[in-house]
Amino acid sequence: DVGIGIASPDVRFHVETSVADVLSKFINTDGTNGHGLLVKAGGSASGKYIATFRDAANNTRMHLLADGNVGIGTTAPATNLHVEGNTSSTHTALRLKNLNATAGIGAQIQLYDHDSFFYQTIVDGDLRFYNGAEIMILKADGKVGIGTTSPAEKLDIWNAEDVNSHNKILNLYSKRGTNTPTG
Repeated sequence: DVGIGIASPDVRFHVETSVADVLSKFINTDGTNGHGLLVKAGGSASGKYIATFRDAANNTRMHLLADGNVGIGTTAPATNLHVEGNTSSTHTALRLKNLNATAGIGAQIQLYDHDSFFYQTIVDGDLRFYNGAEIMILKADGKVGIGTTSPAEKLDIWNAEDVNSHNKILNLYSKRGTNTPTG
């Protein structure tokens, strides 16, 4: 076992310091072909980890398992990215921010299922939902538009595909008694 800053290392390579600065740096100055740090773990069994990151109190903050799952706030991530925490009204579990200040450019979350996708974006305070085209908007003033990007009321629903007919676009039911809706 090799120790740097410790007389009795308890693992193969053990570095320890009490200096209030960066513990180590790995810098590759090759700007064209340079790579970063490669960490390879031997185990691929369930629950084996490649890397774990802990704070000074030994609380695990991030955990990368051999199966590729990443846990933030958990040592047992159940999916590719598993974020867990005890948040309050003043803290969020996930924050995405687009620093581009250009009007009309917003933060975006994209969800893919094989070859189809759905995404939502926040542009100028409005939350917009897309599935190829914009399908719904939640305006910053609280108005919701379905089939329209400019809702005039609290809930504004448009059926732009069928402007000349009087087809139903909204059904509201109450599950009271034994009556069931009919087509």
